[in-house]
Amino acid sequence: MSDIDFGIFFVHGPVLAALQLVARRRLAGPSHYGLGVWLLGTVGVISISMGSIRLVQRLLGERSRYVIGC
Repeated sequence: MSDIDFGIFFVHGPVLAALQLVARRRLAGPSHYGLGVWLLGTVGVISISMGSIRLVQRLLGERSRYVIGC
């Protein structure tokens, strides 16, 4: 897990921005939906970030450090 922590710091920002963009286009209404949606979003951002990091690590091997920092 510690090999992913540093990468999450760099990857979660673009993932969060992309999910916010999708949510704004798909969901009409208020921007605050409650604690449940916030928790689901948090778990989603972390899961997508971790999956992206693992994918880049598998594809690039040791060179992934230059791209995502881990």
